[in-house]
Amino acid sequence: MALELQENHRINGFSTFHPSVNNLTDDRGLSSVLKHHTKQIHTEAERSGIIKTIIRGNVKLQSYLLWLQSMQPIYEKMEMLLEENRHLIYLSDFYHPEMFRAHSLATDIDQIISTYPDLENCSELNVKNEYLGRLNEIDISKQFSLLIAHIYVRYLGDLSGGQIIEKILSKQQEFSKDNLSFYKFANIVDLNVFKNTIRGAIDNAAIHVNTQLILDEALRVFRYNINLSKEVMGSD
Repeated sequence: MALELQENHRINGFSTFHPSVNNLTDDRGLSSVLKHHTKQIHTEAERSGIIKTIIRGNVKLQSYLLWLQSMQPIYEKMEMLLEENRHLIYLSDFYHPEMFRAHSLATDIDQIISTYPDLENCSELNVKNEYLGRLNEIDISKQFSLLIAHIYVRYLGDLSGGQIIEKILSKQQEFSKDNLSFYKFANIVDLNVFKNTIRGAIDNAAIHVNTQLILDEALRVFRYNINLSKEVMGSD
């Protein structure tokens, strides 16, 4: 873990350094600490870029498609890492193919392009490459804890706020159940129960990981998502 502790605690001008919480000193689980630790930047994410525009109910299909196309390789990489390392005791509790989103993203992208073929050629975004590059840097044998932070931000976000986004988008004329499968977890019976399963896995992992590293990485992931969200709208 020594090398992990030397990681830069500054991301695009945003400080991620906080006093060490390597040993949680209260009764909160790591998932609860993560929620508290990322509360401010989570709010910023909801008020930035394409997410802000979606919540306002006036996102353009071109921007939304670009966002999906940018997120798909991110999910593909996360899911590849989970698939390849599902046998590891520290990650086995996070291996739930029913929550995987890459296939649903591809379905939505294909559906939108088939309906609106003029939208097919979308821009390449710098932040997407940086985000993907970060995932490519993760050495699971030494840094599996970093992947937990990515799981927390993206999948729990899809299971929670993503459900609100789906309801808002479904009210716009361009969207339907055929191109909103990203938010549909067809093989999960109860989303709240499943979210608690993931939170429980995060809490159980706390005894095996450097918790400060996960907290810092979660802030990093939120910053990638905010910057990508803004860049998508900047290319509109």
